[in-house]
Amino acid sequence: MRGGAGAGKTYHMYLRILLDIVTYPDYRWLCIRKTRTSIPRTIWQGLTELIRKLGLSKYFVFRSQELTIEYTPNGNFIWFSGIDDPDKLKGIENVVSVWMEEADQCTADDLYELSRRLRPESDYHSQIVLTFNPVNVNNWVYKEFFETNARADSSLYLHTTYRDNPYLPAANVTELEVMREIAPYHYQVYALGEWGSLDGLIYQPWQQVAELPTNPARCWYGLDFGHNVPSALVKVVEADGLYYMQEVLYRTEMTTHDIIAALKDLGVARNEPIYCDAAEPDRIADIYRAGYNAQRARKDVGAGINYVQGLHGNLRSWQGNVNLHKEHSTYAWRKDRNGQPLDAPEKVNDHALDAMRYALYTHLYKGGDGKRTTFVAGR
Repeated sequence: MRGGAGAGKTYHMYLRILLDIVTYPDYRWLCIRKTRTSIPRTIWQGLTELIRKLGLSKYFVFRSQELTIEYTPNGNFIWFSGIDDPDKLKGIENVVSVWMEEADQCTADDLYELSRRLRPESDYHSQIVLTFNPVNVNNWVYKEFFETNARADSSLYLHTTYRDNPYLPAANVTELEVMREIAPYHYQVYALGEWGSLDGLIYQPWQQVAELPTNPARCWYGLDFGHNVPSALVKVVEADGLYYMQEVLYRTEMTTHDIIAALKDLGVARNEPIYCDAAEPDRIADIYRAGYNAQRARKDVGAGINYVQGLHGNLRSWQGNVNLHKEHSTYAWRKDRNGQPLDAPEKVNDHALDAMRYALYTHLYKGGDGKRTTFVAGR
């Protein structure tokens, strides 16, 4: 299921999974994303909220620690897991069908592993459903399903856009339409669900790592504020001359109070620098007054990008950085009407990337030390 934002792919899957679970005996769904940490506030939250809205909660048992939902009348289960949680996957048996949400963030090897989890003998038609945005033709999904006809006889392809969704709020439609003028590539991919063929990426692919240093020399953060769009917090640790990046927060509708609470939950130390979007000094001041080392980030976007580009060989990205990697795959220079690149990036889907740039450029440029300084809003 390929499509753009607002195309109804995810909501369709919620309804489809529930219908199977309540209708058929001995039926189990496995819902997958690349990382386990991304599940509680995405597909787990979405499905549990829908069950409650439908007035069906009394028939289900929700186990948030195990990430399972049980339908008690027949004992059917919905399991949730990340590909990065192999031990959890090994304990899941007798799966009838699998859903790979944000499949473009996974790999072909992940698909092969999941296919081995399907129940080999079943009266039902076992299947794997992939939902994804067609970010670019270099993605494994394109190569696996569209570049050749090898899977043509065993797969069904469905393409939808926001135009196919009569329930999408008018404000969301307007926002998607605006992208047609200000960000044509993003409109093509995220509104129309067309395959992208992106040139002019701003950052080269980073080397990814499975684990982060346990005893780093230094640690600091970059914070990009949002509300209707995600607030993003990116952690950077230094070890042996390398800078390791970890996306630790990426969430919409966060107030400043919510962010402060999240900093506490994440274990951010009071002395660790947090370089914040300088356009919101009042929010920075509130975080500072809460006892955190919140500081304004350097504002120069062009210089910051150039600086981060120069660090490429020393950067390492944790493989669980789902949103950071997704933003990276479409982060390109804007183009004029003639298709010529301009000296400014597309300002769409860049929240984690902005937070990363705040952290790297502000802390490292000219040897910044990140020491706590007195903060006065407005200066």
